[in-house]
Amino acid sequence: MKIYKTINVILFLLVAGYFHNLVAQNVNKLDRGIGKRADNVGGERRIALIIGNGIYDDSELSLNNPVNDALDMSNKLRDLQFEVIGSNNLNKQSLEREFKNLPSYLSDAKVFLFYYAGHGVQVDGENYLVPVDARISKTDDIKERAVNLRLLLTELQGQSSGGRERINIIILDACRNNPFNISQPLMRELGGQRTVRSTSQGLAKIEISELTNTLIAYSTQTDSLASDGVGRNGLYTASLLAEIDRKGRKLLEVFQQVRGEVERKSNKKQIPWELSSLKEDFYFIKPDPVHSPSPVPPSDYGSEGRWAVTTVRSYDLKTSRNLFDTGLVIQAGTAVTIKIANSGKVNLGSTGYVGPAGGDADDKAKPAQDCKTGAVIARIGESFYCVKEVFDQIIKTTGPLWLGINESNLADNTGSYAVKVQLQQLQRY
Repeated sequence: MKIYKTINVILFLLVAGYFHNLVAQNVNKLDRGIGKRADNVGGERRIALIIGNGIYDDSELSLNNPVNDALDMSNKLRDLQFEVIGSNNLNKQSLEREFKNLPSYLSDAKVFLFYYAGHGVQVDGENYLVPVDARISKTDDIKERAVNLRLLLTELQGQSSGGRERINIIILDACRNNPFNISQPLMRELGGQRTVRSTSQGLAKIEISELTNTLIAYSTQTDSLASDGVGRNGLYTASLLAEIDRKGRKLLEVFQQVRGEVERKSNKKQIPWELSSLKEDFYFIKPDPVHSPSPVPPSDYGSEGRWAVTTVRSYDLKTSRNLFDTGLVIQAGTAVTIKIANSGKVNLGSTGYVGPAGGDADDKAKPAQDCKTGAVIARIGESFYCVKEVFDQIIKTTGPLWLGINESNLADNTGSYAVKVQLQQLQRY
């Protein structure tokens, strides 16, 4: 009996160890596979290489969010029809291997996206991604034990897809803090006080003159640090995840919105920016095709015809921002319907224009003067309209559509409000 008990204990320990290793591997691995296919990608093949380095061999270097950031970005990109490859917590050998394997993945790709979350540092104007096994005590160690980002850029040069130049998107959510506990002189270098070796905090500007049709996005401006965040995700990645899947928004517009959010939430301490050599527009989700005649001139509003829906969009308006650019441009003769969803109705207060949240309550123009506080203000071109529950009107002017909450006291209405916008145009019989 003692022998059988001993065997059972050994088997239990072996099984427990197996599952422990399996869980550890799953933390470090990203699923490799093909994302969902949808009608709005036009048959283009999209590849994403996602890497999050957060659990470093030197525990003092470890970061809370990069693994979460990489996993969440991976899932989001799969939903956006990307084939995702990559892993988390890579050592130097594995990180270099991922870069060198890229040509085998990209032979017929129309879009390539690289995302990195973790430590990054610059030395002599060159950017280095820090693998999890890096042991760095002096400046020369960075060049020897970290991975130069130029290895990735070199692999991307000259790659095309079926005669068409590939779009490259490089997203660097790095430089989250000064990562190295090393000698005082080098600490000063990494802290931004330049010395002969010119080691600095943050990442350096990348020269992309030879890498065309490319966007490089930094989580913060060069020579600066980024926030690791206090929640599940870093500040930059959290903002990017919220904006990346908005239908009909161009690539540069996505990053413009992210920059505004990060700048606001960090009180202007972190300002993302981009370098671009793009030659064409790219949409993560393409806009709906519009099959409608030219807008009917204002003088023909009464003509017989049939109103056809051309656009339907939904938005979450936040009380913490000013008027929000919906990305829609209203043409003269368009019937615009704006409805506040039942779950998003605001608490209407006293009558009187106070402006969108955070706006200027002393605006002498006082558009929408009869709008109750807590309602939605719609701006089309230079005209302002009040939306208490439903707005339905044929617009006689042309201009972009902006939306915001008519609320100066943010404490009165917190959270976000669901708003649905529908556009119709008249088709003559």
